[in-house]
Amino acid sequence: MESRIPLPSIDSINKTKPGQEQGEVQDSLADPLATSLLDAAIEEETQQERQQHDRNSRTTLAQALRELDGTAQEILRLFYQDRLSQQDLALNMNMSQPTISRRLKKAEETLLTKLLGSVNKQPEPSELRHISIALKECLESYYR
Repeated sequence: MESRIPLPSIDSINKTKPGQEQGEVQDSLADPLATSLLDAAIEEETQQERQQHDRNSRTTLAQALRELDGTAQEILRLFYQDRLSQQDLALNMNMSQPTISRRLKKAEETLLTKLLGSVNKQPEPSELRHISIALKECLESYYR
Protein backbone atom coordinates (compact mmCIF):
# COMPACT_ATOMS: atom_id res chain seq x y z
CA MET A 1 0.00 0.00 0.00
CA GLU A 2 1.29 3.33 -0.99
CA SER A 3 1.26 6.11 1.45
CA ARG A 4 0.22 9.41 -0.01
CA ILE A 5 1.67 12.68 1.06
CA PRO A 6 -1.02 15.31 1.29
CA LEU A 7 -0.51 18.15 -1.16
CA PRO A 8 -1.12 21.71 -0.12
CA SER A 9 -4.23 23.27 -1.50
CA ILE A 10 -3.62 25.39 -4.56
CA ASP A 11 -5.64 28.52 -5.01
CA SER A 12 -5.89 30.50 -8.18
CA ILE A 13 -4.15 33.85 -8.30
CA ASN A 14 -7.29 35.06 -10.00
CA LYS A 15 -9.28 34.50 -6.80
CA THR A 16 -10.70 37.49 -4.99
CA LYS A 17 -8.47 38.65 -2.17
CA PRO A 18 -9.55 37.17 1.15
CA GLY A 19 -11.74 39.57 3.10
CA GLN A 20 -12.24 41.90 0.13
CA GLU A 21 -14.94 42.19 -2.45
CA GLN A 22 -12.71 43.51 -5.21
CA GLY A 23 -9.23 42.79 -6.48
CA GLU A 24 -7.49 39.53 -7.15
CA VAL A 25 -4.56 37.91 -5.42
CA GLN A 26 -2.42 38.55 -8.50
CA ASP A 27 -2.88 42.31 -8.00
CA SER A 28 -0.73 42.03 -4.87
CA LEU A 29 2.15 40.29 -6.61
CA ALA A 30 5.14 42.38 -7.62
CA ASP A 31 5.70 42.80 -11.34
CA PRO A 32 9.22 41.46 -11.96
CA LEU A 33 9.49 43.72 -15.01
CA ALA A 34 8.39 46.85 -13.18
CA THR A 35 10.98 49.48 -12.36
CA SER A 36 11.69 49.58 -8.67
CA LEU A 37 11.73 52.86 -6.79
CA LEU A 38 15.50 52.47 -6.38
CA ASP A 39 15.97 51.94 -10.13
CA ALA A 40 13.83 55.00 -10.84
CA ALA A 41 15.82 57.11 -8.36
CA ILE A 42 19.12 55.96 -9.87
CA GLU A 43 17.89 56.72 -13.38
CA GLU A 44 16.72 60.19 -12.34
CA GLU A 45 20.04 60.93 -10.63
CA THR A 46 21.95 59.70 -13.68
CA GLN A 47 19.86 61.90 -15.95
CA GLN A 48 20.44 64.92 -13.71
CA GLU A 49 24.19 64.22 -13.70
CA ARG A 50 24.16 64.02 -17.52
CA GLN A 51 22.28 67.31 -17.78
CA GLN A 52 24.72 68.98 -15.38
CA HIS A 53 27.66 67.56 -17.35
CA ASP A 54 26.15 68.89 -20.59
CA ARG A 55 25.70 72.36 -19.05
CA ASN A 56 29.27 72.34 -17.77
CA SER A 57 30.62 71.21 -21.15
CA ARG A 58 28.65 73.92 -22.94
CA THR A 59 29.98 76.58 -20.55
CA THR A 60 33.54 75.30 -20.99
CA LEU A 61 33.12 75.24 -24.77
CA ALA A 62 31.81 78.83 -24.83
CA GLN A 63 34.73 80.00 -22.68
CA ALA A 64 37.27 78.12 -24.81
CA LEU A 65 35.78 79.64 -27.99
CA ARG A 66 36.17 83.15 -26.54
CA GLU A 67 39.82 82.42 -25.77
CA LEU A 68 40.63 81.52 -29.40
CA ASP A 69 42.15 84.17 -31.62
CA GLY A 70 39.77 86.10 -33.87
CA THR A 71 40.73 84.24 -37.04
CA ALA A 72 40.10 80.84 -35.46
CA GLN A 73 36.75 82.04 -34.11
CA GLU A 74 35.77 83.31 -37.56
CA ILE A 75 36.80 80.07 -39.28
CA LEU A 76 34.77 78.00 -36.80
CA ARG A 77 31.75 80.30 -37.09
CA LEU A 78 31.77 80.29 -40.89
CA PHE A 79 32.36 76.54 -41.04
CA TYR A 80 29.80 75.44 -38.42
CA GLN A 81 27.22 78.22 -38.47
CA ASP A 82 27.24 79.32 -42.11
CA ARG A 83 28.25 75.83 -43.26
CA LEU A 84 30.84 77.09 -45.72
CA SER A 85 33.16 74.51 -47.22
CA GLN A 86 36.88 74.81 -46.60
CA GLN A 87 37.28 75.96 -50.21
CA ASP A 88 34.65 78.69 -49.74
CA LEU A 89 36.31 79.71 -46.47
CA ALA A 90 39.64 80.00 -48.26
CA LEU A 91 38.14 82.29 -50.90
CA ASN A 92 36.23 84.32 -48.31
CA MET A 93 39.25 84.80 -46.02
CA ASN A 94 41.87 85.14 -48.75
CA MET A 95 43.82 82.08 -47.57
CA SER A 96 44.68 78.77 -49.16
CA GLN A 97 42.45 75.77 -48.53
CA PRO A 98 45.28 73.82 -46.81
CA THR A 99 45.81 76.79 -44.44
CA ILE A 100 42.08 76.83 -43.62
CA SER A 101 42.19 73.07 -43.04
CA ARG A 102 45.16 73.35 -40.66
CA ARG A 103 43.65 76.26 -38.73
CA LEU A 104 40.29 74.54 -38.45
CA LYS A 105 41.94 71.37 -37.16
CA LYS A 106 44.11 73.34 -34.72
CA ALA A 107 41.08 75.24 -33.36
CA GLU A 108 39.14 71.98 -32.90
CA GLU A 109 42.13 70.37 -31.14
CA THR A 110 42.45 73.38 -28.81
CA LEU A 111 38.77 73.16 -27.91
CA LEU A 112 39.01 69.41 -27.40
CA THR A 113 42.00 69.85 -25.08
CA LYS A 114 40.10 72.44 -23.01
CA LEU A 115 37.01 70.24 -22.77
CA LEU A 116 39.02 67.21 -21.71
CA GLY A 117 40.94 69.31 -19.22
CA SER A 118 37.68 70.44 -17.63
CA VAL A 119 36.74 66.85 -16.82
CA ASN A 120 40.28 65.81 -15.85
CA LYS A 121 40.13 62.84 -18.17
CA GLN A 122 42.77 61.41 -20.44
CA PRO A 123 40.87 59.37 -23.01
CA GLU A 124 42.12 56.15 -24.50
CA PRO A 125 43.25 56.53 -28.13
CA SER A 126 40.20 54.54 -29.24
CA GLU A 127 37.91 57.00 -27.41
CA LEU A 128 39.53 60.07 -28.90
CA ARG A 129 37.88 59.61 -32.31
CA HIS A 130 34.43 59.38 -30.74
CA ILE A 131 35.12 62.41 -28.57
CA SER A 132 36.25 64.38 -31.64
CA ILE A 133 33.01 63.50 -33.40
CA ALA A 134 31.05 64.57 -30.31
CA LEU A 135 32.94 67.89 -30.27
CA LYS A 136 31.96 68.56 -33.88
CA GLU A 137 28.33 67.81 -33.02
CA CYS A 138 28.59 70.20 -30.05
CA LEU A 139 30.01 72.92 -32.29
CA GLU A 140 27.22 72.43 -34.82
CA SER A 141 24.67 72.69 -32.00
CA TYR A 142 26.43 75.71 -30.45
CA TYR A 143 26.43 77.69 -33.69
CA ARG A 144 22.79 76.98 -34.57
